[in-house]
Order: sequence, then structure tokens, then C-alpha cells
Amino acid sequence: MARSITLFVALFCALGAAFFSYTNLNKAIKKQKDIVELTADNRQLTKDIDSTSQEIDEREGVKETALTNKGSQEGEKLTLESDLRRAKEQLPARQRKIQAQERDIENYDKTVAEIQDVLGDVGVQEPEEIEQAIQQMEQDKIALRKELEETETLAAAAAERVETAQGQLERLGGTIAKRREGIARNVIESTVAAVNNDWGFVVIDAGKSQGFSADQSLLVKRGNTYIAKLAVVSLESNRIIADVAPNSLAPGARVMPGDRVIVETPNR
Repeated sequence: MARSITLFVALFCALGAAFFSYTNLNKAIKKQKDIVELTADNRQLTKDIDSTSQEIDEREGVKETALTNKGSQEGEKLTLESDLRRAKEQLPARQRKIQAQERDIENYDKTVAEIQDVLGDVGVQEPEEIEQAIQQMEQDKIALRKELEETETLAAAAAERVETAQGQLERLGGTIAKRREGIARNVIESTVAAVNNDWGFVVIDAGKSQGFSADQSLLVKRGNTYIAKLAVVSLESNRIIADVAPNSLAPGARVMPGDRVIVETPNR
């Protein structure tokens, strides 16, 4: 009986131990499963964290790229605004240039029209005739230039002859003026106002104002007869004192008041 009880107790203890062992085993298995699941969750969480970190990095990269693009776009905007300002500043000059080009084109069209008119006037109808017409024009141009040079040469010679003739005419005019002056002087005439026979000089009632000069030789004339020759000693405005030249008195004659006095040598 006691042995049975002991065996029962032992069996009960064994069963209890087995139960506790089984319970602990289940707990251990469950704990192991929990650990495995937790490990898997940790791995997933780590993976999610890594993915999130990568996504964050990517977003940061996108953000930096966006900021960079924004800065680049701002720079491009500033560049475009600067280009726009320069374009606006250059617009009037370009408009003037365009207008000048339009005028050049218009002038070119006019020139072409004039050339066509000229070619039509010379009878050019076909394009191949243009070169012949141009050559003919060049020949005509050479001939006209030669004719012009000859005309200019003749004109220069004529101008030289005219200049020579003008010089001769001026010299002739001067000669005529001098001769007229000489003739005017030759007709200068006065009279003897007083005579000093002792000293051999006479006083003439004329002087510088009447055109007499100190270098003139004077003649005393009575009627158509020359009485004596006089040499000017003193010349005043309205009076001349002159000596009677030696050996110039006509035989038996003497100078008297009232005799005419003229210039001996005509001026030429």
C-alpha cells in the first residue's frame, strides 16, 4: 500500500514534472516563435526603416535638386530678364537698321529698274546680250573719256592763251595809260613870269600842281620859234625857277616875260 502510494506519488510527480515540462516547452516554443516573429518584425521594421531612410534621402535629393533647379531657374530668369532689357534697348537701333536696309533694298530695286530701262534703251532683250551691251558701253565710255581729255587739253590751252592775251591786254592798257599820261604831260604849258638877264634865270608861272617835274627839260617858245632851253633849279607848287641853258639862246634873241614854256622831251 505504501509502495503503491509512493509509486503513485512518484508517478504524479513525474506527470507533474512532465506537465510542467510540457507547459514550459510550449512556453519556450511560443517564446521562440515570439522571438522569431519579433526578429522578423525587427527585420521588417529595419527594412522599413531603411526603405524610409532611403525614401527620405531620395526626397532630400529631390529637394536639393529642386532647390538647385530653382536657383538655376532663378539664374535663367535673371538672364532672360537681362536679355529682354538688352533686346528692348537694342530694338530702336535694330528698327533703324531694318529701315535703312529697306531703303537700300528700295534703292537697289530702283537701280535694277534703271539698269533695265538702260538695257532696254540700248536694245538688249536677252540675258546673253547684256555682256555685249556692257562691253559696248565700256568702249563708248573710253571714247567719251578720251574726247573729254582732248576737250580738257584744248580748254587748258585756250585758257592759257586767254591768260596770255589778258596779260598782254593789261600790259597794253598800262602802256596806253602811260602814253596818255605822257601826252597829258607833253601838253603842259605855261608862261614866263619874270626874267633876270644878269643872272640868267627865269621865273615860270607854274609848278608841281600843273604837272611839271624837276627832271624835265623845258623849252621857251615864241610863236613857232624856239628861243632857249631851260633847266629846272627850283620846283614849287605853282612856281618854277629855271636857268637858261648855256649856248641855247637863239642868235639875237632873249627870253622875255610872256614867252610860252613847254616840256622839251615828250614822255612815252
